Amino acid sequence: MLTSVRPWLPGPGFMLALSAAVLLSLSQPAPGVELALVTGAVALAGLPHGAADTWIAAREGLARDRLGTAVFLAVYSGLALLVIAAWLLFPVMSLALFLAISVWHFGDDSREGLHPVARISTGLIILGAPAAFHAAAVSEAYGILSGDGIAAIVSVQGALFWLGCVALPLTLALTPARSPLSARATPGRINHLIEMVLLVGLAAFLSPLLYFAAYFCGVHSPRHLGRVIRLFPKRSGSGLWGTITALTLVTLLAGAAVWGWLTTAGQQPDAARLQVLFIGLAALTLPHMLLVDRLSPSLMRGRNP
Repeated sequence: MLTSVRPWLPGPGFMLALSAAVLLSLSQPAPGVELALVTGAVALAGLPHGAADTWIAAREGLARDRLGTAVFLAVYSGLALLVIAAWLLFPVMSLALFLAISVWHFGDDSREGLHPVARISTGLIILGAPAAFHAAAVSEAYGILSGDGIAAIVSVQGALFWLGCVALPLTLALTPARSPLSARATPGRINHLIEMVLLVGLAAFLSPLLYFAAYFCGVHSPRHLGRVIRLFPKRSGSGLWGTITALTLVTLLAGAAVWGWLTTAGQQPDAARLQVLFIGLAALTLPHMLLVDRLSPSLMRGRNP
């Protein structure tokens, strides 16, 4: 019912991430300091939402016992390693594919039962805003991640951002309500547009790295964890947070080891940190998306809590 729709308000996680990002931006830290702080923020506030995947798999019957858990982790890790191998062999193509699947994944963050066109447009806005406003900085980062040949990706990403800005409000205005949630209609859609306008403003004001940290740590991760707790209220608790803590630490140790190996091999520390951060996230995104978008019945049914 329309009367049940609350006005859009930023969550506490987003406000905290936003405040930290703005203060950091105003202090104008050196690029290396900014990257180190963003890496730390992603490690502490971004990775935990993916570290819940093993716990979700256990709740859904995909990892019922120790053997099942070991098999799940082996398959999950194998897919992540496959992405890393593909990135080493085809870096530009891998970057493009990572951005494409991230558009679909991030476009569903609002859980508003969006029309597919609106979902894609949302993802294009979220992912493309930095390329539209800070093309040089994005090109530099992409060059470190994938080498030469990334200029076209930045140009296309910037153009698709503006296309998303046109397509999203048109789709929201023209798509009829088809379900109880999308019957939130005008209030729900206005809330969604407010959020997009705020994110675009942040992307224009903040550096690409700070914008990513504010969005990933303040919007994407808290929403995913909140959704998990909402869908499994009687099963969450110490088991969930224990799993998240353990797997986050394992992931951090693996990332630190790779960073140490890269710097020992002659890579600049900041470049190595950027590669570990984003190629690592790309590697974890594929199995994460397969679980939450395809293999978890509860999460698929609960897209519109």
